[in-house]
Amino acid sequence: MMTPQQCLYKSIEDKADFSFEEFEGYLDGWEIIPIHEGKELIGTAIRKGNELHVGFIKQGNCIRRAIRQTIGEILKEYGKVVTQVHVHNDRGIKFCHRLGFENKVIREGIITMECVRCNYV
Repeated sequence: MMTPQQCLYKSIEDKADFSFEEFEGYLDGWEIIPIHEGKELIGTAIRKGNELHVGFIKQGNCIRRAIRQTIGEILKEYGKVVTQVHVHNDRGIKFCHRLGFENKVIREGIITMECVRCNYV
């Protein structure tokens, strides 16, 4: 059975220039939030403070529900949520914009985005 960490890595492995073992080390200090559709693990969110990242291996209706809850908690605690998306990740950029994230800074191929009001909370 796939772990949430393996699921998250699988969602980025075609772009990753590091091994799964290295990736696991990068996750130190992050809260791991598995996303299930029924009993199937379809994605993983990671959270540290007001920073949130999401990866999924299968599109499902429950993705937004799970993300909405996490974003709501972060907004309540910090007043804003931040994330980063690679400039060539069109699908990720569109997903974030639909949730209510706005582009703040583009640096070295990475877009830093901020959300102060989630469209689905």
